[in-house]
This record gives sequence, C-alpha cells and structure tokens, in this order.
Amino acid sequence: MGTPRHHWLVVETKHASEMEAARNARAQDFECYLPLFREQRRGGVRRVLHLFSPYIFVKVKRDQSWQRLCGTRGVKSVLMNGDKPSHVLDKDLEAIRGLENEMGYVVIHSEEPPVLSLLDLVKPTAGAWIGQTGVY
Repeated sequence: MGTPRHHWLVVETKHASEMEAARNARAQDFECYLPLFREQRRGGVRRVLHLFSPYIFVKVKRDQSWQRLCGTRGVKSVLMNGDKPSHVLDKDLEAIRGLENEMGYVVIHSEEPPVLSLLDLVKPTAGAWIGQTGVY
C-alpha cells in the first residue's frame, strides 16, 4: 500500500473565524470542508451555524506542507497526535456529507436529543475518535 495522496486534518480556528480561516487556506490551494446546519426556529429566526465550531477540515495533498496552515490568518492550531497532525478518514467526512440536504446543510434526525450534563463523559461509537473518552 503506497503513500496516501492526501490527508484530511482538523484545524482549530480563532474565535468566530471559521470562514476567514477557510478562505485563507483555500487561497493557499488547500481544500476545506465546513459542515453547516440550520438551527431550529426560535422566535422566527433560523440561523446557519458551523457544526463543529471552531473547527474546520482541511485536505492536505502529499505535495503540500501542512505546517503552512499554522501561519494562516484565522487559524489557531492544527490538532496533533504527538508530533504529527491527526487525520480524519475520507469515509468519516463522507458520512457527514451524506447527512446534508439539497441545500448543503447537515440534517441530523433525532427523536429526542441526548440528555447530557456538564462534565458527563462521552464515548464516540464511530469515526476518528472511536475508543476515546471526552468530557461534555
């Protein structure tokens, strides 16, 4: 099995700078993915929000240097796994894209939202973070 042609990285953006970071990364020839969703109506207003704020996904090709992202305006850091950037699998991003409607917004169908309290432990059941434990 050869070297992959690309990797998807998770990039943390500065506060409310997802769009700016993506625009500047695209200007450096990186592909970006920012899953969006529309929140439920509250008082007749429906806002578009970033699904994983303050994070974006950035595709880094084999011939590109991921370190350039660290100096990109709007970027705070690249999520790391030791001394190397963490990767997200194509299939995991395709699963998210598969939840998008015809307008490009992620739609998550849930009968009842999960009931979580501050500091509850959560364990992903699928995806890049399977086997890890997080804190809500």
